[in-house]
Amino acid sequence: IPFLGVMALCDDAFFDDLIAHPEVVNSYKNTSMANVLRDGYVLTNGQKIYGAFEFGGIIWVNYRGKIGSTPFIAANKCHIFPIGVPGFFRTYYAPADYNETVNTMGQRLYTKQYEMPNGKGWSLDTQMNALQICTRPTALIKGKRT
Repeated sequence: IPFLGVMALCDDAFFDDLIAHPEVVNSYKNTSMANVLRDGYVLTNGQKIYGAFEFGGIIWVNYRGKIGSTPFIAANKCHIFPIGVPGFFRTYYAPADYNETVNTMGQRLYTKQYEMPNGKGWSLDTQMNALQICTRPTALIKGKRT
């Protein structure tokens, strides 16, 4: 199966330990990337920021996605997967929750306008009901910080 590379989405602790790991530090010593690893992911107030770098043929990403206070990547974990694989991730759409869309094929985006009850304007409604799936789940690998 053709692919372009490998990506790893890491939580903060995993990523911070990775960029400080002796093998990573020694690999980038005396290169322009050494400065990025040393200074590029820390603000002047000492706070860590988002970052990504390539090591061992893998693009390592400090992933910050979350809903509320629940992160998408668990503490001390990373998710590793191939990138550039045709059809690896697919998106399917469900119909909108309108009477007229019952038993129809889903579309990417639905928009609808309807008059306000007081007759003083229009309400706009937009929705998307997307489901993203991985067509080759055995190619997804979990890593953990040790």
